[in-house]
Amino acid sequence: MGMLNGYVNQKTGRPLGFLNPLLYTMWAAQPNTFTDITVGNNKCTEDGCSSSCKGFITAKGWDPVTGLGTPVFANIQSYVQKNIVEKKM
Repeated sequence: MGMLNGYVNQKTGRPLGFLNPLLYTMWAAQPNTFTDITVGNNKCTEDGCSSSCKGFITAKGWDPVTGLGTPVFANIQSYVQKNIVEKKM
């Protein structure tokens, strides 16, 4: 998100600030800003994997393993350009 903050700061002279509200609003309005991870889990630890390992399994949409998913910078930058930069200029 440092690249995104640098982009907005260059265009508007101000940083984005606290990002959580922006990320969830953006994800709801334009889901292609993140790649949804739907396969996998975080049950393994530094000690290895076993049936006793606790963790979470990924799911469609938000999940505790990947949150919103992996960011797609070009789509995020496009969203921010339209919805933040252009409105502040």
